Amino acid sequence: MKEILVLAITRMGDLIQQTPLLSALRARHPDARITVLVEEKFRDVCGGVPFIDRIVAWDKAGLVREASDSSRSLVDRLRSIEAAVREIGPGPFDLIVNMIHSQFGALIVRLVPHREVWGMTIDDEGYRAIRSPWLRYFFTAVSHRRLNTFNLVDMYRLNVPGQTGPGRLVFDVSDEARKWAGEFLGECGVRSSERRGTSSEFGVRSSEAGSSRKDPSPPHGGGGWVRGKPPAPLVAIQPGASKEERRWPPERFGELARTLAGAGCRVLLLGVEGERPSAEIVKRTAGVDMIDAVGKTSIDRLGALLENVSLLVTNDTGTMHMAAAVGTGVLMLSMCHSNPFETGPYGEGHWAVSPRLACYPCEFSTECPDRVCTRMIPVEAVACAAKAMLTGAERVDEGPVWASVDLWRTSFDPNGLLRFRPLFKRSLTAERMAQLVYARTWASFLFGKPGDAAEEEREDYLGGGLLENVRAPMVRPFEMVAEKAGRGAAAAAEVARLAGEAGGPGHRLDEIESLGRALRELDAGIERIAETERVTAPLVRYFLFLKEAIFGADVAGLAGQTAAAYADLERLAKLSGTFLHFLEDPASGAPARQHALTS
Repeated sequence: MKEILVLAITRMGDLIQQTPLLSALRARHPDARITVLVEEKFRDVCGGVPFIDRIVAWDKAGLVREASDSSRSLVDRLRSIEAAVREIGPGPFDLIVNMIHSQFGALIVRLVPHREVWGMTIDDEGYRAIRSPWLRYFFTAVSHRRLNTFNLVDMYRLNVPGQTGPGRLVFDVSDEARKWAGEFLGECGVRSSERRGTSSEFGVRSSEAGSSRKDPSPPHGGGGWVRGKPPAPLVAIQPGASKEERRWPPERFGELARTLAGAGCRVLLLGVEGERPSAEIVKRTAGVDMIDAVGKTSIDRLGALLENVSLLVTNDTGTMHMAAAVGTGVLMLSMCHSNPFETGPYGEGHWAVSPRLACYPCEFSTECPDRVCTRMIPVEAVACAAKAMLTGAERVDEGPVWASVDLWRTSFDPNGLLRFRPLFKRSLTAERMAQLVYARTWASFLFGKPGDAAEEEREDYLGGGLLENVRAPMVRPFEMVAEKAGRGAAAAAEVARLAGEAGGPGHRLDEIESLGRALRELDAGIERIAETERVTAPLVRYFLFLKEAIFGADVAGLAGQTAAAYADLERLAKLSGTFLHFLEDPASGAPARQHALTS
């Protein structure tokens, strides 16, 4: 029996985002035993994931505390780590999938016997190495988030070969939790007709009426709506978030609750007990009756409550991913470090609001003294979007209320990759052009197909000036990287040839050393291009990860791997240069002229 270990010591939302990966592993290895290492406080998430055979739960904070306690001897500290590792099992595991993206995770991989690893590990010399293309891309995207359009769920699940079509988040709510949710909502005066699939002024979605609560399809991803006058729809709001900078002000959530209540909705307030102070501000500001579930739910019961609501309005939270997993539509409010492209709700028909600000999204290391973007999202805009989602609308009319924000809607491209399409047309900036080019480049390189949707993107982004003004400055940087990478591939291949000749590397040492110097000069030149022409930086970052993963002691083998890394960089740069032309007018073959649009 194949033994697979998934390292997933992380938060609730991240675990749920990894369920398509676990599903893909199970589909590819139906007879394997899948063990998952999780943090103790999130063990219950695994109870709703049917693909897991065995759970090992660690108190990560306690383990780190013991390992770093200077009052204990080094031997005792090492014994603590050794004892924790023994809980995982003796191994060897056929495959370790490392979703702990830190040196801590790499150390665990090193300590657990295994035959293959996907993700970060440590090589025999103690250096970092990242195995598997999509996880290399993940680390590339972390460093260049503003040019990434791939959702974390897709970055994870596509590590499993053979994936076709979109993935699906999974959380199976227990019958006990469903019973509790029904009783809790009943005690709060919520009738069954007020739960998901019904609404008052907003109508009932015909394709959803009478559907099973286990139906995983998002409730606002399509289908018709019929008008009716049943009781009020139940809308949940989640004002908390794991990080303060990702929180929309609680006063604004309160104003939103008052607006929704005035429009005929019942409002359910969610959160953990530690978020009680924010919840009280929401309730005080709203001044209307709300159903308070703050601190009253387990993970399972949270899923059961979310099955009953027609819409969740939330910051970037684990609750958001739980809602998507149980089939509830999400309206995400994104700000500061949070980026809907990366961590937004996975599934068809979810919406996201984000600030239209030059510095958004900021890097994870940024400490903003003002956090102006948390105040840029107007209550009126969020209320408008919420009402539109409840009626099954696919867009809203643009007006002054949207001047400071963008509005996005999720769909899947021809490759089954999640994407966020703008609901308002915007001018095509250089940054957005680079995002769209890179979406095609990486999909072609990592997935084999670009997932072309150029016609839709011409419609979404043409506006204000000439396309050529945006594109022209990007052409030469990609050409320069491709030229240097091609020379590097040829030089490294020559080293491999010389090292493989009879007599070994020492036979042609002078020539090999000369080629080595040329390669070092090429590397320095490639990195200078990335520093001065930032549009190429993601390609160079990925190239550096490829070089980090080179291993072995044979000179010819090392040179061959190096040649392959340069060849990959050359291909990436050429793909990017080619896709710079994806918005050309297909009828004439000439660049499509952009027309003025209201921004």
